[in-house]
Amino acid sequence: MTKDKRRMGGLVPAHSKALSRSTAEADDSSLFSSLLKASLWGLLIFALCGALLITAVTAVAYANPDPGRVIAPFAILALMPSMFFCGFITAKKVKGVPLLCGLVSGGIVTLVTMIVGIFFRNLPTSAYAFWQSAALHGTAILFSLFGAFAGNVKKRPKIGKRRFGR
Repeated sequence: MTKDKRRMGGLVPAHSKALSRSTAEADDSSLFSSLLKASLWGLLIFALCGALLITAVTAVAYANPDPGRVIAPFAILALMPSMFFCGFITAKKVKGVPLLCGLVSGGIVTLVTMIVGIFFRNLPTSAYAFWQSAALHGTAILFSLFGAFAGNVKKRPKIGKRRFGR
């Protein structure tokens, strides 16, 4: 027993509880800051992947005889893999909390796309009603969750590399 424990009758001193509490709070704040940084990386990957996919999808849509009819579904088709990669990158940066990674990164990207969508809501080309748009954004967050869980998968050792008994 250490000197403090003997003096307190075997009990842990009160200041060590305060230290462990502040350490837990520091761990929570470091998790939040690393999660926020990783989500911003995910937002960047979302933007890059989305730009590439929107370019490809637009080329396919304009090759169609009636591009105005298919551009909105094709844009959603480009959104979902971008959200998947956003969640994947966030989970690769922050290990061990895929649910939180998927929800935070998907929520941040959805918030950004909703804010951008506010500026273009009054255009006559708005393809979906509000409730349909909300359902699509919820589906996008679900794809971000799928990406986060896919990015959190641990590598299994190869069978030939295992050594038993040593």
